[in-house]
Parts: sequence; C-alpha cells; structure tokens
Amino acid sequence: MGVKVTMRGRSGRIISRFDPDFLVGEINQAGERAVKGVSDMMKKEGEQIQELARDYAPYDDGYLEKSIKVQSGKDENGRVAVTVYVDGSTPAAGGKAVGDYALLMHEGLGPYGSGYYKPGEGTMAKIYAGFKAGGKFLERAFKERTRTLVEKAAAAARRALK
Repeated sequence: MGVKVTMRGRSGRIISRFDPDFLVGEINQAGERAVKGVSDMMKKEGEQIQELARDYAPYDDGYLEKSIKVQSGKDENGRVAVTVYVDGSTPAAGGKAVGDYALLMHEGLGPYGSGYYKPGEGTMAKIYAGFKAGGKFLERAFKERTRTLVEKAAAAARRALK
C-alpha cells in the first residue's frame, strides 16, 4: 500500500518508489468503507434500541409505545447521527398528545423511575409477561444496547478494512 515495486533488468535489481497518491487513494477507500460499515451498524442498533425501549415502556393504551421512534441522518457537522426519541406530538386518547405523559412516566414510574407513580394494570401485565416495563425506559434501553456498541463499531470498521 503506497509503495510500488518494479523489477529492472536481468540483474533482478528491485527499485521501489513511494507513490503518495496511491496511498491516499487506498486510505480514502478504506475510510469510506469503514464509515459505511459503522453507519449501517448504528442504524441497526438504533432500531434495536427503539424495540427495547418499546418493550420497557409502560403500557396503558399503547400510544406511548407507538410514539418511540428512531431517526437517522446527518448532524450539524455532517456525521451520521441516529436518534431514538419519544415523539411527544403523537396523538393519544382523549385528543391529547403523549408528550407530558411520556416524561412523567419516564422519570417517575416505578420500578426503575423515582416511584412517584405506580404501574397500572397494563404495565403490570407486561411485567408479568417478562418485560422490564417501567420508568427510565429510553435510558435503560440505551444502556442495555450500548454495552456492546463500541465493540460492534470496532468490528464493523475492521470488517470494512479487510
């Protein structure tokens, strides 16, 4: 990579010449493959975090689960950014939006939140079904999936460089 070797004459003399343009091209291609591999992995992980957050979310009428969304694009510096969030404007029962309810449940619902609010029947049914439903649902989903995120990003970059 970056060095071209040429055989000269009958003596078998080897002449090597460093070609910086060749090296730059190889580095750029490797970098682009690595960025694409990591970007694809980040998008998949964003979807996994979304699914897990929905599993962890309390259940009343299902609107909160539906409001957990994932969006990927570029940040202000042009880097790939994946965001998992609660769309607070998602319509809920009674013509209200899910926003205020989502914040109250995220921070205050026990277990996992402050415990100011107690789980209702729907959330208890999820808990009995084996889900870790309760407060801090987004935060817990993120922590759960990011335990191996760095390892996966490194592996995706290594695969791209092979």
